[in-house]
Amino acid sequence: MELSQQPQFISNAPGNTMQAFLENELSKCDRFIISVAFISKSGLASLKQTLLELENRGIPGKILTTDYLTFTEPAALKSLCKYKNVEVKLFRCDNNIKGFHTKGYLFFKEKIVSITIGSSNLTGNALAINKEWNTCYSVKDDASLFKDVIEDFDSLWNSTNAFNVTNEILDEYTQVYLEKKRIDREIQRQKIELKKNSVLQKSKIVKFEQILLEPNSMQLEFVQKLNEIRSMGEHRALLISATGTGKTYASAFALREINPKRALFLAHREQI
Repeated sequence: MELSQQPQFISNAPGNTMQAFLENELSKCDRFIISVAFISKSGLASLKQTLLELENRGIPGKILTTDYLTFTEPAALKSLCKYKNVEVKLFRCDNNIKGFHTKGYLFFKEKIVSITIGSSNLTGNALAINKEWNTCYSVKDDASLFKDVIEDFDSLWNSTNAFNVTNEILDEYTQVYLEKKRIDREIQRQKIELKKNSVLQKSKIVKFEQILLEPNSMQLEFVQKLNEIRSMGEHRALLISATGTGKTYASAFALREINPKRALFLAHREQI
């Protein structure tokens, strides 16, 4: 690994993928550190052969990931734990309002460190398909950039929120992951159902004659009393009732009984 004067930009363009870059860097390093928010089975599958070779050569590595958004796949953690040369920790965000969203890869070779920081998580799409921006710098191990990065990594790695991925931790996280998946499926099902119902409602054309509103008890009493006083020759009536009890509807029901040629409504509010 040589000290490069020019940073390298990796965007998953043809011939310039993070997968190929990682395979190359891992094959040359003496040890490595990876800190990413999300890890999936697809991301590990693309590097399986390279990781096996590192295990056979005894190249040590540290991988730090997180339960942030419950995205990292338990199966991926289980696979990583099988490599004897790799230490794996899960940074548990729990209900912490601060998320964990790092994407950093460090490769060590003698006194030189290759530092790659960008947008690619350790997932299949992020390593080869998605449009990503990652920048790689080669620096000496006494450079200020490396000191800043390794200091921050060590603070996360040694945090009380970072747990070695034991069987117990893996079982706990798996339960949370499966429950999150179940909730996501239920939300998706409800969205589909709501969309379906919305389409059905829009497709139904209801004829006006099919709609028949009926008065409530207050409105029915008003209509009956109004009919009584009209039968006695009265031409005016006053309805006093609390807000929201349906005075406007009551008058409409009364008019339905009378069936006049026209009616005038005066309202003191523009909304009405």
